[in-house]
Amino acid sequence: MILAELVPKKLLPKKMKSTEHGAHAEGLAERWLKKHGLKLLQRNYRCKCGEIDLIMQDGDDLVFIEVRQRTNHKFATGAETVTSAKQRKIINTASHYLQRNAKMMERQLRFDVISVGRMQAESKVYGVNDYREERRSDNADIDWIKNAFEVNY
Repeated sequence: MILAELVPKKLLPKKMKSTEHGAHAEGLAERWLKKHGLKLLQRNYRCKCGEIDLIMQDGDDLVFIEVRQRTNHKFATGAETVTSAKQRKIINTASHYLQRNAKMMERQLRFDVISVGRMQAESKVYGVNDYREERRSDNADIDWIKNAFEVNY
C-alpha cells in the first residue's frame, strides 16, 4: 500500500498551478534583481498588447523584463522560449507603457530576460547579450540576460 493512499487527500500538499509557478518565478526574479541594485517600478503590466512581468530601473535605464520558468531544459531554456512573436508583444506592450508614462521616454530602454529553473548542465549564449550572469538563488538557477533582444525600427 502506498502512503498517499493512507493519508486523506485534504492533508496532502496540493500541486501548484502554472500561474502559481509563474508568480513564484517572478517573485524570485524580482528579489534577485533588487539584490543587484534594480528598483521595481511595476509588476505585471498589462494592456491589450500583452503583459510585461517586471518593469524596473537600473541606474538611468528603464528595463522591461520577461521572466521565464523551466523545470525541464531538454528542449529549451526559459530564455530560448522567448520567440520573435513574444518579443514583438513585449515591445508593443512597452510602447503602450511609455505612452502612459511619458516622463520615462527620456530613459535608455533595455529588454532583459530572466530564466528561472533548476541548475543547468551547460550554459548557452542567446541573442544580443552584452551581459549575462548566472547564480543560484532560493534553490533555483537564475540566468539574467541583459539586452536579450533589441527594438528594430
